[in-house]
Amino acid sequence: MKEILKNYLIPYLGNRHIPHLLSIKPVLFILGTIFAIEFLFLLSITTFIPSSNFFADILSNVLIDKSNASRVTENITPLTLNFTLEKAAQEKARDMAAKGYFSHYSPDGTSPWEWIRRSGYVFSLAGENLAINFVDSEDVSKAWMDSESHRGNILEEDFTEVGIGTARGIYEGRETIFVVQFLAKPSLKSMPPSNNENKQPLKLEERSPISVINHSEQNSKEAPAVPTAQFSLEFPTYSSLSTRIATKPHSLMTYFYAGLAVVISFILILTVFMGLKGHKFKPIINGAFLLAFIAIFILLNHYIAISNASVL
Repeated sequence: MKEILKNYLIPYLGNRHIPHLLSIKPVLFILGTIFAIEFLFLLSITTFIPSSNFFADILSNVLIDKSNASRVTENITPLTLNFTLEKAAQEKARDMAAKGYFSHYSPDGTSPWEWIRRSGYVFSLAGENLAINFVDSEDVSKAWMDSESHRGNILEEDFTEVGIGTARGIYEGRETIFVVQFLAKPSLKSMPPSNNENKQPLKLEERSPISVINHSEQNSKEAPAVPTAQFSLEFPTYSSLSTRIATKPHSLMTYFYAGLAVVISFILILTVFMGLKGHKFKPIINGAFLLAFIAIFILLNHYIAISNASVL
């Protein structure tokens, strides 16, 4: 095995200073493998994922973990999954999927906060993030964090609970997955009563990436923020390793291509600086050809994965 790897990866006298991996037959085999994997990937993100409940069912917990990872990075207390809030988000996602709209407000004017109220969750502060046409949890998380308003919701220190709902439906003529993220702080009315009867009732504060309603800085500060030192950076995770892997096909393909490009680049560098003898440029051309194809597929996959994706 060691000798085989040496022949394929390292230019030396035994392989006439031409790594076998850069010979024409291995290069054609690699290209054929790439085309086969690429076909399966494109089939999955354009057909299987949008039309299957599997991806939608496992996406929610992964996105909660990613939101908490972003909060912990900023030394903000992680969010706790609230099943009532999750139910509200699920109902909102199903409504968007059934009626084919993508908006904070439904066609009949129903606000996002109404879905929370209908679920029975009583909040003093709430926010909503939406996403559509994504096929990768990494892309959803990145899109939210790249948007100042969505990032503001995720990193809002006053939010303590989260619920995410997903639904499969048709939007603008194509099958897709709708994602709804509700973040909230429960009202004191929903907490156990205290001995202090002089507390004034709190106004509701409702946030989305497009608006701030009844905003009152005083009302949003019911209780002092929890000091960073008082919570564990090992926040509770809601997704298993297998679900985290299953929800990022685009990212996995990018990692695969990047790893392959690193190996080929390493061999090319060795061939150029250590093993190129007698002006044998064919292995260099073959390696450069492979790298060009890899770069094209990375760009193509990125375009296909997010060309129709959107957050709101």
